Formats: sequence, structure tokens, C-alpha cells
Amino acid sequence: MKIPFAQLAKALPALPILFLVACGSPEEELEVSGATKLSPEQIEEALAVRHPGAEAHFAENSDFFQMKTASDLPAGLLWKSGAEQAEFASPKALRGGTERIWVQDFPRTLRVVGPDSATSFRGFIHDNQEMSLVKKHPETGGYFPGLCSEWAISEDRKTAWFRLDPEARFSDGVPLKARHFFFTFYFMRSPWIQAPWYNNWYSEKYTRIAAYGDDIIEVGLKDAKPDTLRFFEEDLYPLPEHFYAEFEEDFINRYAWRFAPTTGPYVIHAKDIRKGRTLTQTRLDDWWANDKKFWRFRFNPDYREFSVIRDPEKALEAFISGDYEMQRIRTPDVWQEKLDKPPVQKGYIARAQFYNQIPRPCYSLRLNKSKRHLDNLDIRIGLQHASNFDLVLEQYFRGRYERMQTSSDGYGEFTNPDIKVREFSPAKAREHFAKAGFTKSGPDGILVNEQGQRLSFTVSTGYKRFADVLTILEREARKAGVEFQIEIIDATAAWKKAQEKKHEICFTALNRSVELYPRYWDFWHSFNAYKEDGSVKAETNNFTVTAYPEWDELIDRYEQSTDLAEIKSIAYELEQKIHDDASFIPGWIRPYLQCAYWRWVQWPEGFNARLAREHDELCIHWIDPKIKAETEAAMKSGKEFEETTLIFDQHQRKP
Repeated sequence: MKIPFAQLAKALPALPILFLVACGSPEEELEVSGATKLSPEQIEEALAVRHPGAEAHFAENSDFFQMKTASDLPAGLLWKSGAEQAEFASPKALRGGTERIWVQDFPRTLRVVGPDSATSFRGFIHDNQEMSLVKKHPETGGYFPGLCSEWAISEDRKTAWFRLDPEARFSDGVPLKARHFFFTFYFMRSPWIQAPWYNNWYSEKYTRIAAYGDDIIEVGLKDAKPDTLRFFEEDLYPLPEHFYAEFEEDFINRYAWRFAPTTGPYVIHAKDIRKGRTLTQTRLDDWWANDKKFWRFRFNPDYREFSVIRDPEKALEAFISGDYEMQRIRTPDVWQEKLDKPPVQKGYIARAQFYNQIPRPCYSLRLNKSKRHLDNLDIRIGLQHASNFDLVLEQYFRGRYERMQTSSDGYGEFTNPDIKVREFSPAKAREHFAKAGFTKSGPDGILVNEQGQRLSFTVSTGYKRFADVLTILEREARKAGVEFQIEIIDATAAWKKAQEKKHEICFTALNRSVELYPRYWDFWHSFNAYKEDGSVKAETNNFTVTAYPEWDELIDRYEQSTDLAEIKSIAYELEQKIHDDASFIPGWIRPYLQCAYWRWVQWPEGFNARLAREHDELCIHWIDPKIKAETEAAMKSGKEFEETTLIFDQHQRKP
């Protein structure tokens, strides 16, 4: 439904919107509003905003959007608050200071949904700071409250109730109300956001949302699940209707550079964006969750300054020079050699290795079956045998990492233990290539078919740091008569190319949510492969463009199942089908995380939590100004400290 702008304007009170002219062409305009505190009068106006499209949607879908009263609340609900869970951050943490962070690409938008939003930067501005109703405890796997103070779940596990925390509010000061969750469903189901995954999730996973006044909501699930709270942990969060009062067909552009009010601790001011270069987050002094259990002692720096360094090698040099506080370590050569520099040797920089227990990021080659030759099973099996990841593990990772076996390693009993990756074998690869018609070698050793077509594929990636990995794969693949043309582009462009399915083979990895069992719908269901008109669907994570009716049936059963034994059985069957289909070539896993940091960065005892995926994901570190001053003085005077390399193995899985 097209909403006339005049009608939208009537719904929007005179709330402040800041404008910033970006560096570059005058037409590039940045609009940032969610960081601005509203007056009490403006807050009242904001709470009165009613988006006409949302109002119509609620009326047209009254079975889904329900208004109830306190007397309608079921009796005998067992309310829980997570009070039995222990805090995981340190009471020794200090607030203050500036954390400097390098990123490889500047974000293309401040939106967190829609085109160009699913980048690594989203974690900093949304995933790791935006609050949801509940959160998974990173040590126990239980739950603790976020935006609610307590929750209850029905006996059939298909309904959940949440009592909203009366102190919860957005960064502009607007209090959290049940209405904000209603608006989330309207927003996420709209075609205007151009996000098929969200459209499907919010339309298919939930059956209703009901409000018992302003402070209690009830949400119905389509299917009962053993892990009911998973549906409220990350994927259901409130949206400020007053901010989105101008939400309509041009959302993608209109809201590209508007910072939305957040329930989290950091905001972005207009003055702190230098487009393409730097961006700074500012900590809210009066963040509503400052003193809440599980949230206090976290998000400690007052400022987080992000600057762009496109070359990881230059970024590492900048870190060693003291330009940045911390450095993720992805490869053994950085840990063992590239950090063997005076600041490390003199104890100014420390290294830490922490064994975690998480579903592993799936570093892999994904073959786009909508592209020429890759729709042939023998070609795909041949490419499996032509990809020498074992040599990558031996030479590049120096035996410190392990070979991934399935697309869902790390899910315990829900990972199929019987599946083993295909061996590197040029002979077997050539056998399968021959079955596909590639029987002759060209002058350069690359196989050709009767039509003179070379067996050549472009491998696209945004991982410049793994250029040597791809060099090994390219060199070894030639032994099997296949050419890998390596295309390394910036990370954002590589991700966009994969999401638009313009790649032939993409080398990528996705972080996995810490969940009981793996997801398959996102990556393997035909809904995420093709549109109704038969064209390839963009903005999904089905990078292999897999579309098999029998897989869809299994995935739908998997999604609907409430029985863990059945879920496990289907997971095993699906994983076997993925193996047999050969469009996913597993890479490697690392059983720990590694980082380096200047010694003024401090951590809780034990360093991190069992389910942490990255060292900074939980934001439990802090900057100690006294240690920083001591370190800077020592560097000037030549004083040295003991070299520090810490291994935290309390969560290491024993053989």
C-alpha cells in the first residue's frame, strides 16, 4: 500500500532530525536522528505516533494482532527471571576511555535490514549491542532477561509471555511499550524492506502477538520447539514507530543513513560520521540497563572509534604501532611470527588463546548451481576431489586447525558423525570430469570438452587475509585439470555478489548462532533460491541456489518438529544429502579464538565465556587508564614487562 507523504507527515510530530553533508558529492546526505534525546513533550508526541500503514495492517490482520486486558492473562503461569544464572562480566571493570577499532570496509548503510546491511559492521551497531527480550547465557546456555523482567512459557511450548521491564527505553528517551513489538511485525513483513528472510521469518514462525496493556506481550509460535526462547533471543526486537513514521516504498534509500533509536548502550551522532573513513559510537551515560544484572560491567569504553584499513597487513602494522587496542588473530603465521615484534617481546602487547564451545563458522567453497557446468553433479564431485584443503591445513595453518566435515560442525549430537569429506585425489576428480564430458587437456593443462569449453571457474571472496589459502587451492586444482581464477574483492562487495548469486564459486564463512541444533532453511530451502517467476532470488543465504522439492519437504518437517529425536534424524538425513549433492566443499574449523591486545585492555578472570564466538562479542573487556599511562611511560623510558601469552583451556574438549 502506497502511503501519501502528506498522510505520513501528519503522523509524524515535530521530532528533531539532524542532517550532515557527507564528504564527497553534495547529494550524499547523512541523516542521523536516533542519538538525539527528546524532551518530555516530544516523548509524549512520539508515543502517540501511529503509522497509517501499520494501523491498516493491524486492522486487516486482527487475528494476528490482538489487544487483551489484564483479566485475560492466563492464571497459573510460571514466571521466570533467570535469577539463578551467575553474572559473567567482572565487577572490577572500569567505565571510560576510547577503544579504537579497525574495519576493512566502511558500512554502506546504517540500516540493519535490507540490501547492503548484512555486513560484519552490523555486529558492532546491532547484533552485539541491540537488546532483545531474552539472551542466552554465554556460560550455561540458559537464559537471562533483556528487555523483559520475566517470562513464562505455556505447557505446549507454543506461547510465551513477557513482562516488559518498566525501565526499558530507547536511546532518545522514549519508553518501551508493547506497541513497539506490534510495529516490528508490520515492518518485518513488509516488502519495502527488501529482505525475504525477515519477511518469511516474521510471517511463518509466529501466529499472533497480543498486548495486555503496555507492559505485557504474548507471542504465539506456529510450532512447538524444545528451545522455545530461541525465537525471542535474537530475531524479535522492538522498533520505534515514531522513528519509522516515514516508512514506505523508498525505505531503502530514505533510511540508509538514519541511525535508529536503540535500546542498547551506544549511539552514533551525525558529527561522528566521516563517510568512507571513520565512524564513532558514543556510550550513553544514562543507559537504562547500566545497573541491570547481566548487563552491568559491560560495554565499558565511552567511545568506540572505527576507521577503515582495507589491507589487513597494514592494519596489523597499525595495531603493533599502537593505533588500535585489539587485534583478532585468524591465522597461525600472525600468532607465531608476525606478532614476534618488540611490543610483544617487551610485554606491551599480550596474546590470548581461548578454547570455546560453539557451532563453528563454516569456511567453505559454495558452488552456484545456477551457473554453467556447476549444475552437473559430476563436475561438483570432481571439484570436491580437486580441492586440497588438507594441504592448506598442513602448510598454511601448520596443523593447528582441523578439517571441517559437514556444513554443521559443532552442534554436538546433532552433527552427523558418519560423514567424512572426500579426499583430495586428482585421479578421482578427472574421472568425474570425464563423465561430464571434459576428457582432453588444453595446452595449459586445463581440461576442455568437445565444444572447446575450458574447465575454469571464478572463485570470489572478500578474505584478502586468506589469499595464500586460495593460491594453494588454485595450484593444487590444476593437478586435476581444473582452473580456479581467484577474485579477491573488498569484503562488502564480495558479500553483495554472493547474496545476489552473481558468483560461480564463493569462498566465505558464516558465523553460526549458538543454538541447540543447526538451521537448514536459510541455506538449503528453495524459497531462498528462486522467485516465483523462476529468476534467482537475491538477498538470501542460499549461495548454492539449491532447490529440490524433496529437500524442502524434509526442511519443512524439520522446522515444524517438536521431537528432538526426529530433529536429530532429519538433521542427519539433510547433512547426508548436502554431502551427496557436493555443492558445499568444507574448509576448516579452529577450536579456539585468538587475539592480541595492548596490556591496558583488561578482562574478567578466565578471560571470556564458553559460548563466546569472538573475544569482543560480549563486550566484557575494559580499558584501565592507570595501566595505559604506565605502559606509555615504560615505552618512553625503555622499561620492559614480561612477555605474555595466555592459554585459557578450561573449556577445551578432551579427546
